[in-house]
Amino acid sequence: MKRLWAAASVGIFSTAILLYLWWGKFQYDHSVYLFLTYLLCSALVITNHFIFRDGRRTLGLRLDNWRAASRFFGSFTVLAWGGLLAAGLVWGELNDYGWRGLAVYPVWAAAQQYLLQNFLRLRLEGALGAGVSPGWDPNLASAPWDLPRVVAAVLTAALFAVFHIPNWPLTVLTLFGGVAWCLLFSAVPNLPWAWLSQTALGLTLILFFKQGGLGQFEVGAPGFRYEGYGDGVQVAGGFDETGRPFLATLPGPDRGTQSMVRVFSVDGALRETWEAFPEYGFSGRLAVGDLGLTEGDEIVVVPGPGASNPPLVRVFDLRGRRLAEFLAPLPGGYGAAVAVACGGIYLCPGPGPGAPQTVWRLSPKGRVERAWNFTGTTRFVNGLNARPVPGTCSEEEEDLLLWGTSVSVNPAEVVTVRRGEATVLEVFPATYGLTIAPVAFRGAWGVAASPGPLVGYPRWVRIFSVPEIETWLRDFVPFDDPGAAGANLASLDVDGDGNDELVMGEGSGRGRPPRVRILKLDGTILYDWLAF
Repeated sequence: MKRLWAAASVGIFSTAILLYLWWGKFQYDHSVYLFLTYLLCSALVITNHFIFRDGRRTLGLRLDNWRAASRFFGSFTVLAWGGLLAAGLVWGELNDYGWRGLAVYPVWAAAQQYLLQNFLRLRLEGALGAGVSPGWDPNLASAPWDLPRVVAAVLTAALFAVFHIPNWPLTVLTLFGGVAWCLLFSAVPNLPWAWLSQTALGLTLILFFKQGGLGQFEVGAPGFRYEGYGDGVQVAGGFDETGRPFLATLPGPDRGTQSMVRVFSVDGALRETWEAFPEYGFSGRLAVGDLGLTEGDEIVVVPGPGASNPPLVRVFDLRGRRLAEFLAPLPGGYGAAVAVACGGIYLCPGPGPGAPQTVWRLSPKGRVERAWNFTGTTRFVNGLNARPVPGTCSEEEEDLLLWGTSVSVNPAEVVTVRRGEATVLEVFPATYGLTIAPVAFRGAWGVAASPGPLVGYPRWVRIFSVPEIETWLRDFVPFDDPGAAGANLASLDVDGDGNDELVMGEGSGRGRPPRVRILKLDGTILYDWLAF
């Protein structure tokens, strides 16, 4: 009966974790699901300790076998660490994550090794009838590894690796590391040494590979998550019927946040306000440009990234009068990403889990003029963002800029598609996508980019030239803010000198103020005001 319970406990534990990684983390109340997952798994571990009467020595909470553990774990750790260090120096890039970020991992390593050894491995050994490991006896010629214990170690490592799918490099590393740690622990049950071994190897991976080949250690289904949403402000700029510049703003998308459009003069004077989608949650997303429906530029708004929000497009004039409304032929759910350029509306599905890598160009009244499919062209997930390359509207074959949404596995790069050929530019050595805006600069075109938006990213701005994309025009951090959440970018020529100024809306993040700043392209701040 106990063998059946041990197997069932492992099954329930694994199902709970995989359910969160592939479903729960995409729900708006993901923190509640995470808490319930932790609670269930902790209850299973504690209950099993009582049922099986796991002793301190069996759990590796001991020092009497420290010398033997040092030989076993120490030899493996030194060899593996040397290999990872050499690989990091050759193929990796040393990253400074700060002491706070590095200090968290040892705690996580301790929790992982405890669950790996004292729940998954121990219960699988019980399910296979291995009994309690006798531990290391210095009088034995070899470690006490019998077939059930070896099979349990391999199964435990395989299950541990499954939790890391689809991050395949990390999955392979955890499989090999898990087999080694489990075999060593079954021979010499010493939890402090297992913890030291994972901590040393894990910190090396973090320093050299986390931001690159190991995709931020992201596990489970990649895709839309609500963590990057909340406060802050979205911005877009244009010109009214008299040629005066204006800014349109929306709150950062979040459940229960009204899609309140506000139109301002560049100095922050409020001109108009209205609600774009009173019937939907999650605020919205907006773009501004000349669609030819009025004398000035129009404001296009779509619902924000709520799971049930349709790709509904509404076009307004500067006073909030609705000029057009249509349902775009995109997959339903999670609204849409929107841009206005070349007299048309460019839409991408989502961002949402499984959103396809497609772009639609629609007329101001909703007629489909063109569609592109970029599946396999980019490394992005969760849909994408797109707009024409600045200055290419008149070309027969439209050139497009593609960039990723704020998902942890999306690289901070721009993909330029010209006549079917894709060119990739890494803008920042980071992930969580980008926010970009075209800028007119000294009679030519450039693209301004900032990382994220996401809490923890600085107000870092880089401007590169287009269509020749690897020429850098500007690189600056206009101001420092320890609580920064990146930025939402737009551009606008506020003084009529032919050069655009950069509009920086506060990046999306819980508690971030709806602050709008207008800067020259050298980082000098011209205006600073609150939109809400």
